[in-house]
Amino acid sequence: MVLLASFMSLLEAKKYLIVLDDVWTNNLWTQIEEALPDENNGSRVLLTTRSYNVAKHADPTRDPYELELLTKELSLELLLKKALPYQDPTNIANYNLFNYNLTRLTDSIKTLISDK
Repeated sequence: MVLLASFMSLLEAKKYLIVLDDVWTNNLWTQIEEALPDENNGSRVLLTTRSYNVAKHADPTRDPYELELLTKELSLELLLKKALPYQDPTNIANYNLFNYNLTRLTDSIKTLISDK
């Protein structure tokens, strides 16, 4: 509780932007929200989540902004641009093998998540 009190007093009377990425539960948002002072000074919290319910819980007055998922091709292109920024992804040796293995990996991850 001492840490929470210190955090709250640090933010009081200050303008802040806090980014919370991939919040999974309403309970987590509720706990975080309680720690944030509301000074009506323009402070903001940007929350990302895969859960429509968490987004609505965070702000029931607004509809969540829903992003479309990237295609496998665009996902691979983005990954390669970030991982190898100075190379043309289509000229990378073993590009097709990499694409095939990445596709198998992402399909496996989707299966694991959907089985929970």
